[in-house]
Amino acid sequence: AQSGVDRLDDERDDGQPRLRGLLDHGQSDPRNPLLTTNRAGREVSVVQLPTAPAQPWLRSTESPRLVQTHRWNRRIWTWRAADASADAPLVVVFDGDVWTQQHHLPASFDAAVEQGAMPQFAAVFIDSIDTATRWAELGPADGINEVVADEIVPWARETLGLNPSGG
Repeated sequence: AQSGVDRLDDERDDGQPRLRGLLDHGQSDPRNPLLTTNRAGREVSVVQLPTAPAQPWLRSTESPRLVQTHRWNRRIWTWRAADASADAPLVVVFDGDVWTQQHHLPASFDAAVEQGAMPQFAAVFIDSIDTATRWAELGPADGINEVVADEIVPWARETLGLNPSGG
């Protein structure tokens, strides 16, 4: 019998349908105590090598600076560091639903900025809606790129009080 990886190698297309299936139905390593959840809420194993740098900024709480809204038929979250200037950079984060709700990335941003490990900046987190929408929008050239560049980024810069042209 072929493994999932072997089946991926045998495909003549880009392998995405099979890869998606493996990601959605795989199992975590029962001997690995390091677990997280994927977008479907399934536990998955985390690989952390012995020489991996420490991650002192990881947090499991919500950031008080995170604001959720609903635009473009999806949830959008904005976040801005406490002392970010109008010229601060804007970071665009896809899979915003996962990074804000499951992994609390904005709270980790708070800690890293507060400790001087990251500069003052702002972020916009874009909800992927569901797995099918995510794969459809983030892969192809005609996906969500234009909406992000032409609508979401200008809206986020205005909403967060950043200069329209960036820093």
